[in-house]
Amino acid sequence: MNNACEIENLLELFKIYSPSKKEHPTVHYIIKKLEEMKVSYKVDFLGNVYNIFNKDKPVIMAHMDSVPYMKEKSIFKKRNIIIEENIIKSNGFNIGADDKCGIWICLELLKKYPDINFMFTTEEEIGSNGAKFIEQGNSKYLENINFGLSFDRKGNRDIIFSTTKGNLYSTDDMFCHNILMASYENGLGFRETKGSFCDCDIFSGYFNCVNISSGYYNPHTKKEYCNIDDMKKTLSFGEEILKRLYDKKYNVDLIKFHEKLVEKIQKGE
Repeated sequence: MNNACEIENLLELFKIYSPSKKEHPTVHYIIKKLEEMKVSYKVDFLGNVYNIFNKDKPVIMAHMDSVPYMKEKSIFKKRNIIIEENIIKSNGFNIGADDKCGIWICLELLKKYPDINFMFTTEEEIGSNGAKFIEQGNSKYLENINFGLSFDRKGNRDIIFSTTKGNLYSTDDMFCHNILMASYENGLGFRETKGSFCDCDIFSGYFNCVNISSGYYNPHTKKEYCNIDDMKKTLSFGEEILKRLYDKKYNVDLIKFHEKLVEKIQKGE
């Protein structure tokens, strides 16, 4: 990330105090960015910012609330944001990288794909209440979405198609394999693993979706940090997925996919 404006946008997000039920500063920030991009949106009673009304198009997702290590806003304001090479952290405080890294990625994707659906949700950390609120009365719109990408996972290589509790985010093999191929063919190093609860648990009954690592580490602790390079890698991965499944509408032959993998393994690549 060499663009000074991009860094400033990210730092601006990290400076916002937005615990669950107090997300309004982040709501205002996102609205400002959407209006600058001339992207249509809706804000509901719970503060969710979204557009799920574009039929047969994908949706990208991130949540706006965080779990701050400090409980009071006055303490939050006293912390320092520290940048060391490609790492952003604070002086012993949670920076809210979960899920402000995801917010940043979604806003960057909307610059390139302004006509896709999106959801910036509230109260995810206390039970995905924002996602549940969107679901109420919007089932016909959710059913018209063709797939979803959630950017709300720690680390730099996880693709979550199912949870440790057995909840499936996708039942479509083509969807799963296209995503794996988007990583494999571009050398991005993402691999399938199991995860915990996220907004995908609410929406997976309407469309196939996946939760992806977004470059933050040690979430919900005072040692939380963001790796800028890993976040950029996830942005590239999101672009590759959208290009494969949305732009060019790839249709991967699963037999050829497996044959190619076997050939690579045999060659020791």
